[in-house]
Amino acid sequence: MYNNKISIIVPIYNSELFLNKCIKSIINQSFTNLEIILVNDGSTDQSLDICKKYADKDKRIIIIDKENGGVSSARNKGLDVATGDYIGFVDSDDYISYNMYEKLLFAITKNNADIAECGYFITTSDYSIVSKCSLKDEEILGNYECSYNYLIKNNTTNFCVNKLYKKSIFKNIRFPNLKFSEDYAVNAKASYKCEKKITISDCCYYYVINPDSACNQSFNETRLDIIKSGKEVFRYFEY
Repeated sequence: MYNNKISIIVPIYNSELFLNKCIKSIINQSFTNLEIILVNDGSTDQSLDICKKYADKDKRIIIIDKENGGVSSARNKGLDVATGDYIGFVDSDDYISYNMYEKLLFAITKNNADIAECGYFITTSDYSIVSKCSLKDEEILGNYECSYNYLIKNNTTNFCVNKLYKKSIFKNIRFPNLKFSEDYAVNAKASYKCEKKITISDCCYYYVINPDSACNQSFNETRLDIIKSGKEVFRYFEY
């Protein structure tokens, strides 16, 4: 297991208030063979300087500095350069438990699975836990069953951030150019390529309620991207 490398992709846009806690939670993982890809997506605050501060101390960190293009563009840029055997995602205003990737890697390698998923906590912006999303321990076999369970949302979530993927899953899969519901489209496609998925009951990811994030904005036109995402998934499975 410890010969494997995990590439962790962190899309970053104006996250200076949360970024230190996020990066610290990644560099302090109990599993250490990491490639930490920090993608600065045109931030106008001190986010890039914070990234550079940690990169100077930790050689596992790769910084990509690009013009603003949105979270999908940032994640895709990270996927293009990732060299790990497995891929994980962390959002820059969130953080993870110290052994999240050790647990997910153990589950995925022990069972020779393509995807492993854990539960998560929801916290306030001052990191007080307000709720918990628990999943049950489960093994799902076959791409039909993996797809079906994902599409009916049975013991899973739409998020990418609480999952670990074999890198091969992302061959010919990239995030669509959407501002909302891009995770749904990617996970639907990934589930179809998945021959075995493992879900663990541990809650290892901490989703921070950031009032400035896209998911916490009042209804606006970008919310209609969920329709575009659904249409993309329909077209994918239609063929």
